[in-house]
Amino acid sequence: MTLRRDVKTSLRRVAKRFGLASGNGRLTDGATRSPNIERFKDYEQNWAPVLESIKWVMENEEETSLSRAVALVSGMYPVAPVNYDSFQIVSCGALAQVPAAGFAGIYTDILLKSVHELCGKTADTILELGSGWGSYLFRAWLDGGPRDARYYACEYTRTGRACTEAMAALEPNLSIKPVDFDYRQPDFSAIEAGARTVVYTSHSIEQVDVLPRSLFENLLSLSPQVSGLHLEPVGWQVRRERGERLPAFSEAHMRRCQKYEYNRNLWPLLLELQSDGLIDVQEVIPDLIGMDYNPTTLIRWVKR
Repeated sequence: MTLRRDVKTSLRRVAKRFGLASGNGRLTDGATRSPNIERFKDYEQNWAPVLESIKWVMENEEETSLSRAVALVSGMYPVAPVNYDSFQIVSCGALAQVPAAGFAGIYTDILLKSVHELCGKTADTILELGSGWGSYLFRAWLDGGPRDARYYACEYTRTGRACTEAMAALEPNLSIKPVDFDYRQPDFSAIEAGARTVVYTSHSIEQVDVLPRSLFENLLSLSPQVSGLHLEPVGWQVRRERGERLPAFSEAHMRRCQKYEYNRNLWPLLLELQSDGLIDVQEVIPDLIGMDYNPTTLIRWVKR
């Protein structure tokens, strides 16, 4: 089997378009980041080894199947032995133990099933905000998402967007486009939305301490019907707004979010939008699943 010429061409085009140094996946110049990312995580460079894995799978393994490539790249980054040890997580608001190797599968299954439920058969525009290298968005389509919908990988880092574009070359039947996106200056002018848009986030809002209201106002203007899903570590926000006493893990989580300037206004902002008659919050499950120090809360809403 030989690598398709169009895939080879795509890899070269991606490197040139995104300003990537040849052969190493690094940016040729610096990229600005929000203060907490600058201090705590360098996501631009985090995606560089993923881009190298994508190139390896395409060039050395000569893989031409998107499904196999996504699985291979997911397994290669990071490369690690299977860990069957007990792993403490938060599950349904309480501490629990699971095999370490199983946690990621639980989270991914919840995410994909929730996205598919929102999409049904009629969603024509699907956005992931903070899409990283695009793995969840590819999986959403591969696992049965609307076949002919337009998928948008809205991502801050150029390396992440380059990963998405490189991988997309393997599947001509999937309409997926990486879009330069910044939560602090939300611009959706590159989105060609249809009648029904689904937008979701997965631990990306957490990196923005204060979300602008314009983020949701701009999202709501995309289509007559808009549905939103968030899997974000904001359980402490929900519990405090409800006047609940925070469990010990949630108290520690809140302090961690304050230390690293993680998001502090997603839930209050959604309640404000609901009070103003713009959305209906349909479901919120605080601390549904996740690592005990950063548990995930599920929130679903629809445009009113």
